Amino acid sequence: MIIINKTGIQNNAIKKHKLSDDEIVIVAHHSAPDTLDELLSSKRYNHFVINEKDSTYRTMFEDFLSSNLKEVSKRTELWSIDAIKTFLIDDMGFSVLPYRTVEKEINSNRLKIIEGNEQFPTFYSFALTKKKNWDNNLIDLFIQEAKIYMGRNMKKEK
Repeated sequence: MIIINKTGIQNNAIKKHKLSDDEIVIVAHHSAPDTLDELLSSKRYNHFVINEKDSTYRTMFEDFLSSNLKEVSKRTELWSIDAIKTFLIDDMGFSVLPYRTVEKEINSNRLKIIEGNEQFPTFYSFALTKKKNWDNNLIDLFIQEAKIYMGRNMKKEK
């Protein structure tokens, strides 16, 4: 059994390897309002485009809305982040996604970050492996390459 809580992953038989920190951002078309409050008060942009109901960042955002007494008037559930980004680029709502999945669109000015995500927790990507009494060079190489790949794709221009 693996237990994941605010202090991390707890399991004596599993070795955890943190691959990346994932900042969660609110994103919309570059012509959308700049703040979440303005976006939610806009008839055109108060349309939450997101993935499946069990998505961690979807749940986090819906909890944020509920605890701050904010409401979304329309939800559209799509099957992939690419489909969500297409909706947003076509100026059809907003979403809450990991920054690394929308970095290219933000840097090319097709999407922008909406102010209001400052309270969102950072999410982490892990690789989990069985603890062994010996070194496994293949696993070590995989972890090393995964960290390099994730780091390369996590760079954020400020």
